[in-house]
Amino acid sequence: MSLTLPSPAAQTTRRVPCGTRRFFAVLLSMIAPVAPAATAAWAPLPPTPAASIDIDAFTDEEVLPGTNAVHGLPYALLHLPVLANAVVAEGPNRGFIDARLWRWEKDNQPHNARVMENIVSLGFFYTAKRPWNPHRRSPALRARLEAALEFWLGLRDAHGFFAEYRPGERSLAATAFGTKFMARTLDLLLDDAAPIDPNLLTRVVAAQGETLRASLARDAFLRDGRSVTNQYGNLWGAALAHLARHPDPALEGLLRGRIAEAGPLFQSPAGYYYEANGPDWAYTFDTHHTNLEHLWPRARHLDLAATFVAEEVRWTDWLADNAVLEPDGSRFVLNRAIETRRRQGELAHLDSPFAEIVPLLRAFSRTQAEAAAEAAALRAAWRASLPEGPRLDLHPSTMNGYRPYMVMKEPGTVWRPDDAQRAAARATLPYLARDRYTRQRADDRHPFVFTYVRRPAYYAAFNAGRPLSAQQRLGLGLLWHPSLGSILQTQTASESGGTRGTGRQVDEASEVLATYAVAGRPHSPATGSHDLPTGDLVATYPLKAGGEKRIHFGDTSISVEVRRPGAFTESLPLLVPADARITSGPGAWQWTDARGQGLRVTYDSAKITLAAPEATVAGKPLRPLVLHAKDRLSYQITPLVAAPTPLRR
Repeated sequence: MSLTLPSPAAQTTRRVPCGTRRFFAVLLSMIAPVAPAATAAWAPLPPTPAASIDIDAFTDEEVLPGTNAVHGLPYALLHLPVLANAVVAEGPNRGFIDARLWRWEKDNQPHNARVMENIVSLGFFYTAKRPWNPHRRSPALRARLEAALEFWLGLRDAHGFFAEYRPGERSLAATAFGTKFMARTLDLLLDDAAPIDPNLLTRVVAAQGETLRASLARDAFLRDGRSVTNQYGNLWGAALAHLARHPDPALEGLLRGRIAEAGPLFQSPAGYYYEANGPDWAYTFDTHHTNLEHLWPRARHLDLAATFVAEEVRWTDWLADNAVLEPDGSRFVLNRAIETRRRQGELAHLDSPFAEIVPLLRAFSRTQAEAAAEAAALRAAWRASLPEGPRLDLHPSTMNGYRPYMVMKEPGTVWRPDDAQRAAARATLPYLARDRYTRQRADDRHPFVFTYVRRPAYYAAFNAGRPLSAQQRLGLGLLWHPSLGSILQTQTASESGGTRGTGRQVDEASEVLATYAVAGRPHSPATGSHDLPTGDLVATYPLKAGGEKRIHFGDTSISVEVRRPGAFTESLPLLVPADARITSGPGAWQWTDARGQGLRVTYDSAKITLAAPEATVAGKPLRPLVLHAKDRLSYQITPLVAAPTPLRR
């Protein structure tokens, strides 16, 4: 039976006893121990000696980094004094966190509300009732927290919005992210009945409600959210957290309306969540999934849960087509060159509370045993780093010195399968469950068509459409061997895969508008996800400089024909193990392992070269195999398959 938020009528009758009365009871409980913060409270927080931190007092989940966090809570505790002492004590910027710990140096400006997201870290250590936390209810920390909250209030414009890059802008990112971190801060303070200025707390709660209502009512934010799902999605959990304490019919109505509208706007019918209007791995794995973790403890008990679960089911199906498992079971290699914003070629794991009710998502989770082993390894690494402990990362090339995500992990946001549950989920990954099919996924906003071909000897991903960002590369994106794992991966923002003339970029950096035939019959892609009829697939697309490329996905090999005027090269970004045996003769090149498994390329080119390693993918050197040709080229890619070796699941 689905649960719903109380109806507006029920909220009206229950609001005083169940919402406001409880809230003010908490405030009254705070008044007695609160006295004006003395000047001495601004004394610096002394450095925390790493050797004084009892690493064994932390639970495994406290040691492990959460989603979008680089470090766990021991690191956050060790370096808290740096964060706290950066809070400005006097002057017009009193309360500003004046240190580059979370944003880039050029963006660490007093008008940038993103800097102040680390208020949640101050609030966490002020309230955390844990044996390892010496800062609980520290007067010095309270003074800084109150000053930072006051400064945060002063950053809001008259409508309740916040700026990021320019003073006075109404930024979706600054506003929406701010509501998520402030929701967590308020939960911490109110759950703990923490001694804090009750008037200040009342104003912060009121401001949070006003900002949430204004943000959900703003159509421009929804339009922005169509292309940056991770930003708008912050509002879901923040609004649910606010409503759980402060019933508000207007806010609830806005929330429900926007969730209903956002579904088809934020998620492609192909399955991915839109980032820069296309697919992006890192923003979805990290930021978007922190939004889901934040909303789930409250949403799971509401009728709204079904909407979020259905979206995750569609997204997990998309992920399963684009992430291939390595033989040792340790990681997945991604169909990466389609990513629009950031750059991520592999996935070690994706822990999500949704895995409890989306079985396929368990295929990508750490198991309970793996999480325990990783926590043990982190404890050992901590001891090995003493007496200094892990240093604060203040390198100019990073903004990850002190991430507020370190303290965002809430009860109810962690669920891990056991070994058997994950093995069962991995057995249902489509390319492991079946050895013969062709599937297409197509978007209806942009002409993206993603095609997946499974044959007994291989699994391939072919990407077509019109690039939305300069880093995208289309064409053949991924090739997987049933015993050896990934053997080809086209790289993001690289010229190591595709057809290239005398220009700087491969033709696949431009549009790849393919036509298709299945079993000799023309095929038109349909929006959404569909299995195609049985038979060989042929994809043909014009090249930027003239001519065309034809790729025939056959039963045991992939045949490619290229017609392009003048001299050109064809590059295959192969993943060749360092211990592979490489042989080459007239018209043929191959690499094999000790069992004779590997890859053969036959060709009619006059010259072929194997380039030096450019990167490492899943522990394998990426080495472009370059075929040199003029006017035309034909070649075949044939995976060499011996008796199949079971993958570890």
